[in-house]
Amino acid sequence: MRQARMGHRGFTLIDLMVAMAVLALLAVTVMPSTNPEAGMKLISAATVLATDIEYAQSATLSEPGDHTVVIFDADGGGYYLARGSAPLDPIERPGGSGDLYVVRFGEGNARMLDGVGVQEGALVEPIEFDAFGSVVGEGDRTVTLFTSLGIIEVDVRQSTGSVAIEKP
Repeated sequence: MRQARMGHRGFTLIDLMVAMAVLALLAVTVMPSTNPEAGMKLISAATVLATDIEYAQSATLSEPGDHTVVIFDADGGGYYLARGSAPLDPIERPGGSGDLYVVRFGEGNARMLDGVGVQEGALVEPIEFDAFGSVVGEGDRTVTLFTSLGIIEVDVRQSTGSVAIEKP
């Protein structure tokens, strides 16, 4: 009978523990940068904006004498809905709560959307609809929202006022 050789094959327990510690350290440093929550915030913010743009169109169709306008804050932190006759005064949200129709990413009803912003230079003018639901002015409108991990676009067709969310 032959005896098995006692050679050094495989890894020791210490080798495996060191390798696991290195992998754990890498996972801890890499995981925050792959935060899926930021992507969900971006999609949620785009959905909220698209819904509010559609509401502005609907409100204009129901009251064509005084258009509802979506006005973006100069700092890119949000937007509000106002009447064309008083563009500096946000309208009240429907439902009789008395709350103003103001969306600031990271505050109030949009507090879960912190880190989202409107890309600088994304809009030249507010989005306003005419009595037929078309966007006032020339050409389609695109609003670009961003987080630290990416961008998403909310497109508004000039001729129909239809709203679409697109990932560029």
